[in-house]
Amino acid sequence: MTESFVAVELENADAQRIMVRRNVVAETDRRLITVVEGPALTKPDSHYEARDYFVHDPGAAKRDAGFHRMLAQFMGWTLPTVKRYDGSDTTLYLETLFPLFYVEQKSGWSSIPAAIPTHFRIRDAAKRSVEFLLALETHVLELRKQEIDLQLGIARTRWSATIDEVRSLTGAQGLRVQQLSQAPTTMQAEIRTAYLQAGRGDEWRNLDALLAELQERLETFDTVAIPNAEGVAVAAAAEVDRVTLEIQDINRERNDIFRGRQAEARAASSHDDADRADRRGSQEEPGRAETSKLRFEGKYRPLAPLLSNVRTIAHGCAAATGHD
Repeated sequence: MTESFVAVELENADAQRIMVRRNVVAETDRRLITVVEGPALTKPDSHYEARDYFVHDPGAAKRDAGFHRMLAQFMGWTLPTVKRYDGSDTTLYLETLFPLFYVEQKSGWSSIPAAIPTHFRIRDAAKRSVEFLLALETHVLELRKQEIDLQLGIARTRWSATIDEVRSLTGAQGLRVQQLSQAPTTMQAEIRTAYLQAGRGDEWRNLDALLAELQERLETFDTVAIPNAEGVAVAAAAEVDRVTLEIQDINRERNDIFRGRQAEARAASSHDDADRADRRGSQEEPGRAETSKLRFEGKYRPLAPLLSNVRTIAHGCAAATGHD
């Protein structure tokens, strides 16, 4: 045998016919299936368009050139989306439906279906196939359940992020939140049980109670009379005048003390000069002392009378200041 093939003519509910041919022994690729757009087996004398489709490659149930996609469209089937074992989505392949159309002679009498392909990794493939063929709503409910599970997962994630944000914001203000549910909840009673606490020293106090206490203290302060600006200004001006007069009195007293000390210093200095002059005069010769003269106001005058006058002035200053 050098070449062989299998051909079958199919007709759908709209009375459309196609002829499907697949080579068994041939030099062409066995993954290709030729589809003739017309009844090529029952009316072979006519001319029909033909096109090759592929199988056993990824995309056979989704791509335009995939044979399973073309066959599902020809039969008017909308294949459902199902879950794989890894959680990803895929199409319910026709290979999982066809085992339910016949009884497999080796093991088909012991179970229905006898052999479901497993290489598609479809979760509960036999169950999903039966549900689709019997048009049960189980598949729709399963899809709805999956959608709800996805929404719940999103809600849990958003709830957890919100809880973390609330704790971060309250912590930055020196507060903390208590009895806040870690899981999403629609029970308003559970949400209302949450409350805030504020740190006061070494303890945490309920924020509502603390606010009530502060409000009470504020009301107490409102009853205390507060001086107005005009009254405070008048009192302050009077105090300034009083302090200014006191400072002036102190300055006058300080000036009097300073002038007194200067007079005492001058009198003491004059008294010392007179004593030194007396001591020098008594040590000189009598004749020389009588003839000692001092140039004063452009003239030479005797020194003794001048010294006597100086001593008199010095004693008078000392008497006036109370010093000897």
